[in-house]
Amino acid sequence: MADLDLSNVPIASVMDGDKIGQIIIEKFTLKPFCEMCNSFDCMHVKYAMSLEQVRKNFIESVKRICHNCGHYNDNDANYCVHCGKKLAKSGDDKQ
Repeated sequence: MADLDLSNVPIASVMDGDKIGQIIIEKFTLKPFCEMCNSFDCMHVKYAMSLEQVRKNFIESVKRICHNCGHYNDNDANYCVHCGKKLAKSGDDKQ
C-alpha cells in the first residue's frame, strides 16, 4: 500500500451552498476536522458526527492509523506496514 496523507482520507463530504468540502481525520490529534472551515468545531463537523454511520467510519478509520508514525494501514493489518508498531484495536489506548 502506498503512503497516504491523512488529509486524503475523508470520513464525510459536506456541502454548504455552492461549496463542497470534506471532514477528515486530523493527523496529529486524530479528531474530525472540516477542510472547508479549517475547524474542529464547526457546524459541519458537529452535524457529520451526529450521524451514526459517520461516527462508525471515523472510529474504524482511526483504528487503522498508526499512533507511532501516523501511517494509514489496511483494514486487516495488525502491525503498521511503515514502522512495524502494533496497531491499536477497539478498546485499546493509543499505542
